[in-house]
Amino acid sequence: MIRKLPYIIIGLVLIAVVISNICFEVTPKTKVLLTQFGKIVGHGYSPGLHFKIPFIQDVSVYDGRILTLDNQTQTFTTAGNQNLDVAYFVKWKVSNAETYYQTTTGQQLVAMDRLSALINSGLRNEFAAAKEPAAVNFTGPALLAGLGENKRKQVHDLGIELLDLRIRSITVAQAEVDAIYARMRAEQGRIASNFREIGEQKARNIRSNADGKAAKLLAQAENQAQEIRAQGDARAAEIEAAEYARDPEFFRFYQSLTAYKEALSGGKDVLVMSPNSQFFRYLSNADGKR
Repeated sequence: MIRKLPYIIIGLVLIAVVISNICFEVTPKTKVLLTQFGKIVGHGYSPGLHFKIPFIQDVSVYDGRILTLDNQTQTFTTAGNQNLDVAYFVKWKVSNAETYYQTTTGQQLVAMDRLSALINSGLRNEFAAAKEPAAVNFTGPALLAGLGENKRKQVHDLGIELLDLRIRSITVAQAEVDAIYARMRAEQGRIASNFREIGEQKARNIRSNADGKAAKLLAQAENQAQEIRAQGDARAAEIEAAEYARDPEFFRFYQSLTAYKEALSGGKDVLVMSPNSQFFRYLSNADGKR
């Protein structure tokens, strides 16, 4: 008996392998296809245990639950030529396992890639028809309807049912933001340049007015000074004439002293003149007579 134990174990393993290749289970969460040499020979199985030809027929199991496609951010352009970065997600499920297998070879990544391309194309058309982002209806049913009948049919032809489509976020594209800031800087620079030009013009006007007023005031002051000097000279002449008439000899003596002061205050050590000159008459004679 002990010698036969290895053979018994091998036999049990073979039986288990055969049974596992004969039976397959379908759950409410899965959709199953039975293929033979790549050709579909069975589909639409109800939940429960089913049988197949071992080693000849293969079972393809697909998730029948609601799946989520969380798409990467895409850039769409509105009718107003505004670039927007849009992030969205899609709720979908496999509706027809046979069609799903034929169009995507049953690979979920292939299915999501094709689904993403169709949704991107539909949303691009939806945004291109809107002048402003607010014109796009972001509610699920309306957004699905906005994809267009043709896009929805193409999704259906993949064996996929679209359940919901929602926008996760919308932001102005970075390139658009940079362009807006550049336009703002240019506009503010233009306004600043205009203010500087206006300020410089006002400054020139103020300086011109101030220079004109200063020249006018200087001219008026010079005229007043000349008038005052003329009046002073006239008054001095009157005083001089009156003093001369009152005491001519004293006046001549005063004039001589003034002449001495001016002649001798120049810093010169030698003054060469004739001794008989009238200039020294008061130095030679107190009466000023020769």
